[in-house]
Amino acid sequence: MKFNGYLKLRIGEALDLKPTKFSTRHSLIFNKAPAALDPYVVVKVDDYKIGQTHTKQKTNMPTYNEEFCLNVNDGRLIELAVFHDTPIGYDDFVANCTIQFEDLIETSNTGKTFEGWMDLEPEGKVYIHITLTGSFTDDDALLKEKTYKQFTRTRQGAVRRRIHQVNGHKFMSTFLRQPTFCFHCKEFIWGVFGKQGYQCQVCTCVVHKRCHQLVVTVCPRMKKTAKEQPINQGFSINIPHKFTIHNYKSPTFCDHCGSLLWGIVKQGLHCKMCKMNVHIRCKGNVAPNCGVNNVELANKLAEMGLQAGGISKRNTT
Repeated sequence: MKFNGYLKLRIGEALDLKPTKFSTRHSLIFNKAPAALDPYVVVKVDDYKIGQTHTKQKTNMPTYNEEFCLNVNDGRLIELAVFHDTPIGYDDFVANCTIQFEDLIETSNTGKTFEGWMDLEPEGKVYIHITLTGSFTDDDALLKEKTYKQFTRTRQGAVRRRIHQVNGHKFMSTFLRQPTFCFHCKEFIWGVFGKQGYQCQVCTCVVHKRCHQLVVTVCPRMKKTAKEQPINQGFSINIPHKFTIHNYKSPTFCDHCGSLLWGIVKQGLHCKMCKMNVHIRCKGNVAPNCGVNNVELANKLAEMGLQAGGISKRNTT
């Protein structure tokens, strides 16, 4: 279902925001506790940026009370993405959530409003207030030109990267500063300039751009609720790895984040069963898929007409 009409969205406050494992991946080396966030919320409709809130300094429980109003043409979903405002480089992803317009049909033209807490992935929640005035059309309706007003920002490049969500992973294009191998196909990620690959902002795994839609493992840092598990799980893999500290005698790369295992002794962890090698810091981010060939599994799912996450292509045609 597509929505055409007037959208009024108010962002109240956010709670329990935490920095991702990606942004704190080096804190273990320097034994530093994560600092408080400088969060702001970006509002999008169908990947078009509508605006963003002001940045709140040094707090994991920001209060915004900011309102966004616009006319929507053939809108499908609303995305709220929280970022941490960094002084240098790209802003760090914190969490996000999506709201389907079709889930808000009851609030359209009835004088009712949607008001309440929305869970963010992977951590936190945000309080929002939504009012819709307009109509809904079927997916068979003709597409129309989207003309949204773009709100500018001094450091607009800091939020240009799109969030690609696959099986709970939050992939964003990333510049790789050292030789890196793909988590999915295990091949080298080539490139010197620009953004060579995609990295999950939650569990830190790195993949080729061509491989990010083929990742079959569920992000282990994804928030899990008891209500969603029996409904969304078509099949699951839960074979834990048996990691032990290992001394590597030759240069070895992490099979999760793809970067080199640095050090002279005890550089990383080695699985006794599937021979997987990972950083000590990456152990908690590795999915329990010991012995599973991700490439072969993705190919078999494609032969069955399935995409990553168990979504049938036949149902979308």
